[in-house]
Amino acid sequence: MVSIRLTQDVKTIELEINKAISKLFNTQFNKNQNRLIRDLKTLVESWVRSSKEVISLASAAPNELGSEFGITSGKNGIVVDAIVNAIVDATQIVLRKFDQKLKGSILFNFQPKDFSNLLSLPEGHVITKSGLDLHWMNWLLKRGNQVIITGYEYEPKTDGRSGGGVMVGGVSYRVNPRYSGTEDNNFVTRLFQNREKDIQNLLIGLFNV
Repeated sequence: MVSIRLTQDVKTIELEINKAISKLFNTQFNKNQNRLIRDLKTLVESWVRSSKEVISLASAAPNELGSEFGITSGKNGIVVDAIVNAIVDATQIVLRKFDQKLKGSILFNFQPKDFSNLLSLPEGHVITKSGLDLHWMNWLLKRGNQVIITGYEYEPKTDGRSGGGVMVGGVSYRVNPRYSGTEDNNFVTRLFQNREKDIQNLLIGLFNV
């Protein structure tokens, strides 16, 4: 028979265990934080590039966002890369170290609430021949299904600046409801929905040697 005699009270033992766990976590985070942020940014980039809105922006085909917004043919890739880089660059991880009571936190910051990193992109604008500034990024992120332009509508065809359509006289134009968004629900906010499992796997990776 094997017996163990505790020489400390349970509360003291629990405190020592928590202290060891918090030390391990804080040490592993500090040791691997560069790898963690690199892996997270790689993951975020894959989320952005696979979103249906970004895929549509990358296309100059009729009825795709790239052609509806009048993005000049051949510049779709530049626009997409600018969006990807802006979102990836905004990604941060902030650790509030865990104490002996295991109180602490890891904060994942993915995007400024005001979307300033995207709204300030020059690639988010199209300047017409008449000098009119079409801030389509604002339309896509904030205007939802509101009417954007009255007296004109989009006509899909293999023509125009984008090579996938033109604006012609008509009733009105709004962002395609398949892709439209508001401040609380747009293609960026949707990127990060239901990603808990992916984040969990990244954190588990902290303890892999």
